[in-house]
Amino acid sequence: MKSFILLGLKLKKVGTINLKQDAIEVSEALRLFDVGAYLGYIIGWIDRDDSINLPIDEPPDGYLTIVGNWLEEHPEKSHGHSSDCVFWALEEAFGLKK
Repeated sequence: MKSFILLGLKLKKVGTINLKQDAIEVSEALRLFDVGAYLGYIIGWIDRDDSINLPIDEPPDGYLTIVGNWLEEHPEKSHGHSSDCVFWALEEAFGLKK
């Protein structure tokens, strides 16, 4: 899974992570703090948003994968504000509430 960390107001790719049921394997370039910051930012954003049609049963690492993949697929937009990037990724994946 692609992983990004917050640097100021930007998300920056720093390595890869593999989330498993009972363990997190972390590459040399990525510290556990970075994973927590990345996850915390996205989950915090999700908690305050009410415009995206988010599934109730999506595991937290699923959102990390969605946002990470979106950033990889849209490098031209990855320099935008972090909250915009999260919104665009989740909107593309799940759509807006009607």
